[in-house]
Amino acid sequence: MKKTLIALLMMTFILAGLYGCDVEYDSSEVVNMTPVYTLVEGETESYYIVGKCKELSELEITESDLNKYDFDEKAEKLGIYGGYDKTMTIPAEYNGLPVKGIGAYAFYLSGLESVNLPETIEFIADKAFSACKSLKTVSIGSDSEGSAVKEFGNGVFMNDTALLTVAIWSDYAPEVPDFDFTKNTNIFFGTNYPAVIVRDMNVQSFKADKAWLFYKDYVVGNGGVYQNGIIAQDGVFVKYAGSAKSVEVPDTVEAIGAYAFKGSQITSVTISGNVKSIGRQAFDSCTALETVSFADEGKNLEVIGINAFGGCTALKTFVLPANLSVIKDRAFYNCKALNTIYVNCVDLEIINSFAFKGCDGLKSVFFAGSEEQFAALDIREGNENLTGANIEYDYLNAEQETEPEVEPEINGEE
Repeated sequence: MKKTLIALLMMTFILAGLYGCDVEYDSSEVVNMTPVYTLVEGETESYYIVGKCKELSELEITESDLNKYDFDEKAEKLGIYGGYDKTMTIPAEYNGLPVKGIGAYAFYLSGLESVNLPETIEFIADKAFSACKSLKTVSIGSDSEGSAVKEFGNGVFMNDTALLTVAIWSDYAPEVPDFDFTKNTNIFFGTNYPAVIVRDMNVQSFKADKAWLFYKDYVVGNGGVYQNGIIAQDGVFVKYAGSAKSVEVPDTVEAIGAYAFKGSQITSVTISGNVKSIGRQAFDSCTALETVSFADEGKNLEVIGINAFGGCTALKTFVLPANLSVIKDRAFYNCKALNTIYVNCVDLEIINSFAFKGCDGLKSVFFAGSEEQFAALDIREGNENLTGANIEYDYLNAEQETEPEVEPEINGEE
């Protein structure tokens, strides 16, 4: 048991090294196997936070100084949780006092998959859950009890690549840092942008809040969360949070949002004929995706976004529906197994740069129009895999011509 524990620790600290930590761990002892609760004594009220500080400055540590410490030293200084729980529920009270905050780095690099925070939490500090690679769901408060959360720090969920949903049960949008890629202040920096689930009646207040402007497309009322893992609202498919390998996009959906399926392990998807657009990186890195089907022949699809199917390395064939007008940059980038494309969109306006870059296995293109119509398409640079494939023109007419004739039955005759 002890050897297993040490092995798990070493794996954790190797991972820590990938995030800039100077790791020299040689102890068999694990620091902070349970969450650390720190008493904050105020003039009018005392309360606890999980971890040791709201900001590093409270401990007189800068971000630069912090990276000089070994992981176990960081864990000790910041109260970083080092246990192996997959799910955790933080209590509303500890030692008879309310728990009001999650401290800086409190769960950094943990293996948590699901976290429930009490309604008493008022702030979640800088990078509190950063680099939690397995974290999928977070709930702050509850629908019945509400939530007192008022503030998020910088990069709270930074690099949590598995994160699917964050439920915030407050009546008002909490304060978030200014969105700034250069400073990594974005609370969802390095994630695939989870669905932010709020009460239905609070959706508009979140979307209208200027601090939440960048995240407004991911805010969904709890009425838009379905049992099969589909999260959609107002005609937009926001996130797939289910476990089924085969998914049908509902007829109520008119747009598949950015990052909606990114990184999921679905093997097949049927897209409603009412869908008009597939957003940026919607299916990016869906490495198990083999089949994409369009109900009603995808009659309303007009746009396939940037990197929409990038890295779908198991995808072998694809039908581009008739009304499609725009294929954006790198839409099928590095779809290495893609070998056959059916181009039914004769009036396609543009295939943007590198849309089929990395599709080195592309051998056959079946085009519904004439050779002259294909030559007139606006195909930008980096699409040599498409233009250099074997192209069969007017393929739909050719199929009809080769269909075997069936002799009509004549009643009464053998």
